[in-house]
Amino acid sequence: MNVALIPGAILTIMIFSYIIKDNLSFKFAESLFVGYTIAHQLVMTVDGLQSSVGGPLAKGNFVPIIGVLFGIVILTRLIPSLRYVSLWGIALVIGVSTALFTRGLLGSDIMGQITGTIGAGIVGTGQQIFDRIVMIIGVLTAMSYFIFTETTVGGRPIFQYPRSIGKYFLLIGFGVGYGMTFLSRMALLFGRVVDLLRAIGILA
Repeated sequence: MNVALIPGAILTIMIFSYIIKDNLSFKFAESLFVGYTIAHQLVMTVDGLQSSVGGPLAKGNFVPIIGVLFGIVILTRLIPSLRYVSLWGIALVIGVSTALFTRGLLGSDIMGQITGTIGAGIVGTGQQIFDRIVMIIGVLTAMSYFIFTETTVGGRPIFQYPRSIGKYFLLIGFGVGYGMTFLSRMALLFGRVVDLLRAIGILA
């Protein structure tokens, strides 16, 4: 029996007890997890402040103080009379986060997909050529599925057939994504079960 695994095994059983019904042991394990997560995040935040603010200040760079001040402004939300001041800090965080996310999305997803679709070209072995043709058709037809303003030719929408094909590509993509998510969760479950069996000595 591995004594080091016993606390984790007990907490796992306490969490799994929620399957039966909500109970005190589950609430204790849940509160312990939330408390540990917040404490860990707090320690990492303080450590990050020391490295990103303390280091530059020691070298005479006072620009990071601006970020610290906006962080303090957000804390004014705890004071009812100054709650409106916190909106400035929240607006800055949301604005910067949105800008960084959009830039990353454009670079990795949109431009990366365009480069991967067009830049590769239809060259290589038979399998590679087939894969690239399918990828190009899938990208174009899936994009056509989201084109809602279109003209008609002979009374039929231009993107009628590409949209139908793109729908199946989207269904396949969503299905694969769901399947991968399910498999990853099952892998986590199997990992906890293996730890439980090791804790009680069934597995070495």
